[in-house]
Amino acid sequence: MSSVHRQHSRKFAVIVTVLALLLGLFPVAAFASHGQFPDVSGVLAGEIKAAHDAGLVDGYDDGTFRPNENVTRAAFAKFIVLAVEKATGQSLPTGDEPFSDVAPNQALYEYVVKAYKAGYIQGYSDGTFGYDKPINRQEAAAILQRALKLADAPENFADVPDDSAFAKAIGAVAAAGLMKGYDNGNFGPSDKVNRAQAAAVAVRGYNHLAQQNVQYEVVSVAAVSSKALRVTFNKAVDDTSKVKFDVKRDGVAVDLTAKWAEDKKSVDLESSSKLQVGTYTVTVSGLDFAEGKNSGSVKVEEETVAKIEIVGDKLIRDKNTPSVARIGYKVYNQYGEDITNSSVAAGIEAKSSAGSASITSTGVVEITNNPSNQAWPLDAKVVLTLVHSATGVTASKTLTVADSGQLTSFAFGNIIYPDDSKRIYTGRSEAAWIEVQATDANGQPADEAYLRNAVTLVPQSGLQADFATRDGKPVIKIDTTSIVTAGKYTLTAVVLSSPDLNKSITLDVVKEPYPAKVELSAPEGLVAARDAAGTVVLGLKVYDQFGNEMAGKDVAAHSADIEVRAVGAGFASGANVDVFGIATTGANIGKVVNTDVIPALASGNAGTITVFATAKETGNTSTVQFQVRPEREPAAVVLPTDAVTNLLYNASSVVSLNFKDQYEANYDPAKADPAGAVQSFGYKVTLSGQDVVTVTVGGVTLDLGAAPAVSEAAKNGTAGTPATSVLVDLKNITLQAKSASGNATVTVQLLKGSNVVSSVQFNVSVAAPSSTLQYSLAQIPALYWDADGDPTNNSGTTNGGSATAAYAEEIRVVAKDSTGKTYTVAPSTIVVATVDGADFETGKDGNVWKVWSTRTQRPTDKVTGTLTVQVQTTDAGLVTLTGTVTISNEDRYAVNVLVRDAGLTSPNGSVSLPANSNPVSEATYDTAATPPSLTPKPYVAVEDQFGRYWVPGNLKLAPANVSLGVTVTDVSYAATGEVTVSASGAGTFDVVIQAPNGKTATIKVNVR
Repeated sequence: MSSVHRQHSRKFAVIVTVLALLLGLFPVAAFASHGQFPDVSGVLAGEIKAAHDAGLVDGYDDGTFRPNENVTRAAFAKFIVLAVEKATGQSLPTGDEPFSDVAPNQALYEYVVKAYKAGYIQGYSDGTFGYDKPINRQEAAAILQRALKLADAPENFADVPDDSAFAKAIGAVAAAGLMKGYDNGNFGPSDKVNRAQAAAVAVRGYNHLAQQNVQYEVVSVAAVSSKALRVTFNKAVDDTSKVKFDVKRDGVAVDLTAKWAEDKKSVDLESSSKLQVGTYTVTVSGLDFAEGKNSGSVKVEEETVAKIEIVGDKLIRDKNTPSVARIGYKVYNQYGEDITNSSVAAGIEAKSSAGSASITSTGVVEITNNPSNQAWPLDAKVVLTLVHSATGVTASKTLTVADSGQLTSFAFGNIIYPDDSKRIYTGRSEAAWIEVQATDANGQPADEAYLRNAVTLVPQSGLQADFATRDGKPVIKIDTTSIVTAGKYTLTAVVLSSPDLNKSITLDVVKEPYPAKVELSAPEGLVAARDAAGTVVLGLKVYDQFGNEMAGKDVAAHSADIEVRAVGAGFASGANVDVFGIATTGANIGKVVNTDVIPALASGNAGTITVFATAKETGNTSTVQFQVRPEREPAAVVLPTDAVTNLLYNASSVVSLNFKDQYEANYDPAKADPAGAVQSFGYKVTLSGQDVVTVTVGGVTLDLGAAPAVSEAAKNGTAGTPATSVLVDLKNITLQAKSASGNATVTVQLLKGSNVVSSVQFNVSVAAPSSTLQYSLAQIPALYWDADGDPTNNSGTTNGGSATAAYAEEIRVVAKDSTGKTYTVAPSTIVVATVDGADFETGKDGNVWKVWSTRTQRPTDKVTGTLTVQVQTTDAGLVTLTGTVTISNEDRYAVNVLVRDAGLTSPNGSVSLPANSNPVSEATYDTAATPPSLTPKPYVAVEDQFGRYWVPGNLKLAPANVSLGVTVTDVSYAATGEVTVSASGAGTFDVVIQAPNGKTATIKVNVR
């Protein structure tokens, strides 16, 4: 769905983690205050002092700084806590911690506990924290990237493999200037961070954070060209799509086009024609501005001549009329633009100390010797003075008469375009190159240096041209950065020694490809009320001004140039159907998707939505209308064909039932609107037959052998209550075989109120292990390379993996009888399991054997190993089985984005969601509470392709659909996944949470 941007403050987490990284690298010692340290020198000395002056670092009692010392993880935790408490003025909560190597009698115990409770640190899979372990540079980079929400960036360090788990983080901190490499081109990923480096990073990070917490200000408004105003801000703008500009000239509105600088700290407001004289006032909205700091003014004066430049110091003799010599000149306005060809530059007068000077063509001065039939002597000195009569601007230079620039031929060659185009586009410093074919007096090809003396380039106003060398040959580089309006622009090459060789070329300068025509198509599949965000997808074809269809990524890049809006009929009062936009990431990039839930219908059987897409530049519009059917609800419960219901003694299996809606489409109750129709549904599960198995569903265990016997479990939803759907229980029905052979029957009924909507029945068969069975290994899903999901603790040959790690996979054995019936085998029958690959390890989690990856970096290709398992049967002794296990070369990505009312046990990777937690689709923000907070507390997590849950550090959160009367100043989330907001007023807004691949979730917030 469409990308949603936000200013991702994540205030506590960012401040804590970054300053902890920066400060926590120092040892615990009694400090003395010293602004200068006797043992500090070199390139980092200034930053060490700046860090000290800012209160970030200090020295020892003996007055030294000890710049080469490293710091333990415990000291790192201390400074995390100190940084947060100092920055926020609030004490962090204390409590318990789970680490086996941390105890209350340790000096830094309090800080480790606080850091753990706040979600800033985590330990290793063996239960330790690593109290005395130092931190290295790649670990620091990973923490720093997550803390500052830095976007992934490529790195160019020789010692960082592209497939390193830390490569993107290292690239991110390097791009942000927070951590630097060495002079030899290395980063030193495994090097420990010493105190000197930490102090330098501290002051950089401190300044970075200070900027994040400062409100925006308009620093200046200035006229930077004859067609553009520049608005400069005090810091970079995170989401430029939110910014609006109101420009007025002497009170009259002016329409200008915004073009942002690459660093997002300034924007040029460009006009298609030259700015008229007057006072321009620019008012900016859409950002959190300091009071009275969102506007600025500038007075635009009449364009005038500000500078005249005599090009070169050689007065070139005409080869046919040696009594005539020439030199070029250029005229610039007050913005430094070349206006030689402009009428503003008219009125240039030329005077010379010898001969008679005149301007015979624009940009060229011709001096005729006196007498006119006498050749100019070589090396003669002539003083040339140029004066602009209207302004008095003057240029003067002593010139030497020469033949060095004589040409016998000159011609323009082919136009060379940049690799990404076949046209000359506006606004580019290297818009094109024109090949030049020229020969000197000896018939030899002229190079760039020779041409600079021989030829004066006179471009039409706005166009810039200069000689350059490309692939060893002379060319003319075309610069269109000053051109806003597309059109035909002329370039004239004046050959000073031979005017008969002068050439002109007309260049067609066009705007960058922009959306000129749009074509919407109907949604893919049926649309129903309350369909989740991102599920309604409309086809969109976009054509640029040249008639070429734009690729999805290019459409996404130009999403601001296409207006998408929607209107509807037949919906509940106050419902907002204008919830469509262009997806800028993910599988639907470049298509139109719903950015919020489709609203509920008013009554009747259907509603309609009409979606409009308009290319803003041309006004071309496409329209699609589609029907919205009543809300989806479960209509049938289905037993998957691969459900395992045959078990050997003491074996277990999980049956996950599926659902179909009334439109015969797959239905997932976990993704349904919790406040919708799903809350009217429930279930009844019945166990009958022989006492050979227990069935657990929804926290209730059915056991025919219990006293008294439990044969039935039922649960009903409550209509209108925004809580979890009870139907998700049926996605996790656990079968546990007993040590008895026989058959039992499980009946599942789907209920709406007391009515049975659908039912399914399956048989559970339990048998004894036997030599008549054929045993084999069940297929093991591909392993994620980082067993515990935390790359920051990877070092040497360990990645924190163990049998209890989140990404360890169970080794399962199955058996078949002579009829082909498949049975699940009890884990206790596995005696031992090993893998021959060096990148794998096996072990037991209780009585369950598991396998996991031991890699410390993501592999470039899949890694395979051979798994060998020995199974103990009752009458056939030991059976040896072999199979293949694979480590995936994929990074984790979001399959689903989930919001629950409890956080994950381990935000880096959890096998399951928190027990008894519920989905959160709506929360209340009470502004009168102290402090204001959300109820219930929402926690975000993603489900990845490996079936695990974790909290990425690069989710984007943004407010949407903000009602009148509500001001939202912050939406953010912590390392634990807790979502927080800051708002005032009364009304509602949505918090849209988006993963990097475009998967989203939405929380409706009621502000009161």
